[in-house]
Amino acid sequence: MKIVFIATYPPEQCGIATFTQNLLLSVKKNFNSKSDSLSVIALQKEDSPEYEQEVALTIRQHVKDDYIAAAEFINRGGFDMCIIQHEYGIFGGDSGVYILSLVNRLSVPFIVTAHTVLKKPSVQQQSIMKALSEKGEQLVVMTNKARQFLRDIYNIDVGKISIIEHGVPKKTSVDPDIIKMNLNIGGKKLIMTFGLLGRNKGIETVIKALPAVVAKHPDVVYLVQGNTHPGVIKHEGESYRDSLVALAEESGVAEHVIFRKGFMTEEDLFELLHSVDIYVTPYVNEEQITSGTLSYALGAGTVVLSTPYWHAQELLAGNRGWLFNFRDHDQLAMMINDLLDHPSAMEELRANATRYAHHLRWSNAGKRYLGLIKNILKQERETAHIHTVPHYAEPGLRHIIKLTDNIGIYQHALFGLPNYHEGYCLDDNARALLAMTMAAEQGYKNETSSLADVYLTFIHFMQEKNGWFHNFLSFERRIIDEECSEDAYGRTMWALGKLISSDAFPALQSPAEEIFLRALSKVRVLKYPRGISNTLIGISFFLEKNSSHGEANELHQLLSGKMMELYQQHDEGSWNWFEEMLTYDNGILPLSLLKSYQINGDEVMLNTAREATGFLERELMGKDYLSLVGSNGWYAKGRTKNSYPQQAIDAMSMCLLFSEWMRIEPNARYRELLMKCYRWFFFENDLGISLYDRSTQGCCDGLEDYGINKNQGAESTLAAFISHYAMRNVIEEETLDSEEVVSKVKS
Repeated sequence: MKIVFIATYPPEQCGIATFTQNLLLSVKKNFNSKSDSLSVIALQKEDSPEYEQEVALTIRQHVKDDYIAAAEFINRGGFDMCIIQHEYGIFGGDSGVYILSLVNRLSVPFIVTAHTVLKKPSVQQQSIMKALSEKGEQLVVMTNKARQFLRDIYNIDVGKISIIEHGVPKKTSVDPDIIKMNLNIGGKKLIMTFGLLGRNKGIETVIKALPAVVAKHPDVVYLVQGNTHPGVIKHEGESYRDSLVALAEESGVAEHVIFRKGFMTEEDLFELLHSVDIYVTPYVNEEQITSGTLSYALGAGTVVLSTPYWHAQELLAGNRGWLFNFRDHDQLAMMINDLLDHPSAMEELRANATRYAHHLRWSNAGKRYLGLIKNILKQERETAHIHTVPHYAEPGLRHIIKLTDNIGIYQHALFGLPNYHEGYCLDDNARALLAMTMAAEQGYKNETSSLADVYLTFIHFMQEKNGWFHNFLSFERRIIDEECSEDAYGRTMWALGKLISSDAFPALQSPAEEIFLRALSKVRVLKYPRGISNTLIGISFFLEKNSSHGEANELHQLLSGKMMELYQQHDEGSWNWFEEMLTYDNGILPLSLLKSYQINGDEVMLNTAREATGFLERELMGKDYLSLVGSNGWYAKGRTKNSYPQQAIDAMSMCLLFSEWMRIEPNARYRELLMKCYRWFFFENDLGISLYDRSTQGCCDGLEDYGINKNQGAESTLAAFISHYAMRNVIEEETLDSEEVVSKVKS
């Protein structure tokens, strides 16, 4: 068996690095074959330390390409399993999103140990954890509370969650008196707190309790062991430590408090814990899902007092330790005095802790991890002929309704809230009308008809007497532009043409046709490919119901001719495209030729659309997922493609393109390409993160190199909605369930 760990690793001085080394050694001790091997891919910060020989590769924390290279290393390395230690802060990108660039490319099964499970995660943090659970075999957590959060807050199947508690070293025999002599506190009673200092540690609670303790037990010393957290140092220096020193002096207990800096080896820490009379974790709030120092204190058989944060509630249950209220120094002082007055109570706590700590030993933790790995690999072998196909929640109307008032749909959002400052735009109201028409065709007329009324009314209001449109309307209902772009005009013509050709909303067809025909007079001025393409699609829809309309037929021929001319001007070698650059909404260009072909039956036009589609497939889908052109520089002929930021409308245009190919030439290849484009919204993208937010039914505004743009505006939300109904129109409904289904495929 060949296993690789991904985590920070010694000599990196952090808890996860130490945890990983201990886990690796404990798994190794449980191996039973000389062919078994363990390797580490270490997360490296600014410095480049000298690692142990088991470190086979390093990942620079903030270099995304290193994560991709690590995935390729694992895939080529013959590994059977990958174990990832996850904590949002150790990986690069927003909330550590770069780890998804790695797991999204892994062909090796992996397990994730979740060291942090937040009760109130951000959209991005929740998406990352959800992606890790979807792609990984198991999430390992250390407490029941963490499993509960993953189930109830992150909506993760409990079948994918295992509990393996934090490991602790084997208890050793040390002489407490010698340890205390080395600390120059021989003959004293030692109270201790260990860990990186920060204001959430609550050290002041212990110092405030000391006067009442020292009054009864003057031989007490409180040791605060550990450096100040690097993040605290960065923002406020040593002000917190200095305030604690001042508090001890003001309270008259300065001679009873020792502040000792330095990172301790695990061996030294465990020896020190064996000499401690009472160990205290006085954290100031409940939101700590795992505490390695608490586990180690219990493992050393130490008497433990703690505030009731989540891990402490579980670990100290069964009279393995006592809990005191947050920031309650009076209660803490009473407990310390009570214990020091009653040595038998301390012995009972030590005995209970020692009994429980036996199953926490690293040797047992390693055995549990190895057992989990073997079960996963056994299931992999037994189900090698089974293919699990992920499916996705059907986009709903909740966020669209939130963004819509009686005037129209707001174009932007602040996270999940409508942004009134940016007002409305024709572009988005046209998209919204198209979306409602597509949903109504799938049986959702009752849910969408009133919204369609609003969007068509907005379009009518924004049209000038000469047929052209305005694009932008302020929140105060003032038109704030002279005229709209060709893009906005074309998208409006598409939405109107679709509505006219459809039986979705019969009562809206006549007003839509009046607006459409008035706007038709402006078609001849169009110069740009996307304005032409969108309009050509709209006219094609119109002609499906009005095939004898003379002007529409003439303009259809004019625009399709312009698109063919553009292609012929720029098509050269392997660059089979309409321009010298790939920019946005690219799928719309060949889609317009497909729609035109269905009106005029021109085979040359069909083949041109096929060539251009093949070009997009090569350039954007060469990976196992859709990788869109980024708007920061686009993709010029002969240059390197920019990857960020990626926009939802670009994925939508690709979904619409392959949906139309499925309509013309239905086959398994186009179906898979369509699904691949749709899955861009749900994890299968360059970062491996979902842009669709199930809780709001909105879609985040884009994919940035650091993560997702968390605003959920109209354009992106409607793009996800339209993409869904484009796909649903040509693919069986049962494949779109929100649960995973297992389907047998040929070996």
